[in-house]
Amino acid sequence: MHRFLALSCGLSLVWAAAAIAAGGPAAPAPSQAGAAPGRTAELAVAPERGSLELDAREPEGILLRATFGPSGAAPPSLRVEWGATLSAVKQSISSLPGFPTGNPLSCFERDWDTFCFTPGTTLEWADFGAPLKSPARPGLLFAPDGRFCHYALSFSQSDFDAVRAALESRLGPATSDAPSQTKDPAGAPLDQRLLVWTLRHVSVALQQRNPRTPGESEIHVVYTPIAGETK
Repeated sequence: MHRFLALSCGLSLVWAAAAIAAGGPAAPAPSQAGAAPGRTAELAVAPERGSLELDAREPEGILLRATFGPSGAAPPSLRVEWGATLSAVKQSISSLPGFPTGNPLSCFERDWDTFCFTPGTTLEWADFGAPLKSPARPGLLFAPDGRFCHYALSFSQSDFDAVRAALESRLGPATSDAPSQTKDPAGAPLDQRLLVWTLRHVSVALQQRNPRTPGESEIHVVYTPIAGETK
């Protein structure tokens, strides 16, 4: 079983706050998709080398939305594509209009990878357009060679059906859909469901309940060409 599936099977996300400095070559300037007054400004940070191998329906990375915006404008967004380097992602987040000064990501090493998240509630998951009922702060995982290859987040269990339906609409039926039972911290039984989409280049795991926090669901999205070649 791929390591991201093991993570998705009952492990809660650990949001540590140990910041590290990112090395590597200078990051390229982000490309701006649109920033007309009163409209959402969307930036993108792309891989520094090579090109993404993706089928049309596969996620090309993650879309993050700022939880604030400059006066008179909608909150800006940032699309982080698979293969983007940590230094480029940090620079691009800092370049978002009105983003607070300081280090935009807190990161720590985990199993040879680097796991990063934004302090506070400055950015949220936006791939499905409409906001979830509760803010979802994703963690971004960078492979040992510094390239973005995996994101994970917990969100309110009440949003599970909406997220599942959105994934099925975009990706088609799940490759596997395994109902089971788990127990909450007090030992009470809970219905559980794990859906996995195994696509050509991207794998998605959606878990209905996090046993340590039954009110939360989890999702893990992995770009396997990078994640697999660096293990």
